Amino acid sequence: AASAASGRDHVRQVARYPDWYDRIVGIENKPDLGRPGDLEAQLRTDVSLALVDEVVLATESYVTRAHLNRIPAEVGVWRIHRDDSDSRQPLAIEEIREPASLPVDKRGIEPLESHPGRTEIEVVAPAAKARARRRIAERAYGKGWRTYDFPACSACLPDESSGAALPYCEWKGRVVDAAAECGPSCSGYDAAGAPDVDLAAERDRRTAWEADPGGKRRQQSGLGDFS
Repeated sequence: AASAASGRDHVRQVARYPDWYDRIVGIENKPDLGRPGDLEAQLRTDVSLALVDEVVLATESYVTRAHLNRIPAEVGVWRIHRDDSDSRQPLAIEEIREPASLPVDKRGIEPLESHPGRTEIEVVAPAAKARARRRIAERAYGKGWRTYDFPACSACLPDESSGAALPYCEWKGRVVDAAAECGPSCSGYDAAGAPDVDLAAERDRRTAWEADPGGKRRQQSGLGDFS
């Protein structure tokens, strides 16, 4: 409800917040394992905190047994690569190791600061984790499950065979990564109007979240009305 006199908005919950999302998968993108940085510490935190249902490390590097030994066993590993000799080949996703399910409904441990011989930690309650998971889901929904528009190319057509409209390139003969593969630098690029695809409506159709749900709405007097 809003108070016109004070100019302040007052919100009161009148219905239970819906459980509109299912599993959350966290993907740590590290193309070059030769320069891991703080990757190992981050993955250990992901596992001990258990804020997401599964954690996957995605890399372009060749994954050795030594790499796997330094990565928590619960973390899945994908190698994503393409044959450099033929750019028309699709990206290949090789699952090196399957991720394990993490206990998202249990208390988590978040490492805060490391010292010689000890590490300061914080125990995170299940309720706090649930709130954080909801914020992650909301941010993902707000950003959108698709981070690109269809390219303005006559060779690009929407392919809905998978249930979602994906950019299919007739020149390459496959679904493409529009953000990385399409544009004037592509040999098969032919400038034209982009396909007429309503991505916002498609997102709404494929998720349980309702951007503008029905329900109780009421105007309530504020204290400013009586001053």
